[in-house]
Amino acid sequence: MVKVREITRDTASAEWLEVLTARLPQTERELVVRADLWAQEHYAGSLHPAGARWIEHVRATVGILGALRVDGEAIAATLLLGAPMATRAQREALAAHFGPAIAALTEGVASMAQIQVLRGRVDSGPRQADRSAQLESLRKMLMAMVQDVRVVLIKLADQVQLLRQLAATGDAQARQNAAGDIMDLFAPLANRLGMWQIKWELEDLAFRCLDPDRLTQHPGARCAATPGPGAMAASEARRSSTASRA
Repeated sequence: MVKVREITRDTASAEWLEVLTARLPQTERELVVRADLWAQEHYAGSLHPAGARWIEHVRATVGILGALRVDGEAIAATLLLGAPMATRAQREALAAHFGPAIAALTEGVASMAQIQVLRGRVDSGPRQADRSAQLESLRKMLMAMVQDVRVVLIKLADQVQLLRQLAATGDAQARQNAAGDIMDLFAPLANRLGMWQIKWELEDLAFRCLDPDRLTQHPGARCAATPGPGAMAASEARRSSTASRA
């Protein structure tokens, strides 16, 4: 199995967080620690739709992002993916606590779910003959709504972790829905950004979700991933974040 490199530490330990943030400036390390403490406090007892504890899901997603060497803002925003963002007051409260850049990243990732809803409607609509054109329009919408490439990196890492969980434990309908999002939206998005390792793992996991017999036949299958062009996207993310703080 193709597998994206990640920081593979016990996400329940302080050592894991230290390893994750060791390369970051002190101010960014402190930001990540604050976000992790906030997540521990607010996600206590909360479950992710894939079935894992929410804090475990976002920490595992952060492990994937850490291998891409994104900045502290992106890591903190990932830890806050479950933060309430439905009202203006909630968004302003998050911005006041963590800064407008992190609030914008978190909101940007959350807004991408709207495209996933529209993709589901394409599959259930009566005009299946236009499906390819409709999906291409959705992909263009997805790219157009992203103002910061870090939003894409966070979303793709989140989808990798989601499919890892669903491929192992998810119910059939959840696996099918998630695999559809991957094949129609997120794998093509990763491809357009040159993030080949993420694209390959997403596609591999999507096929495993659609054909769970592969898990039975090869339950421990893993393929070590080598650094790929995804590093270019991570580098671009850091340049974007540096420019935004300049």
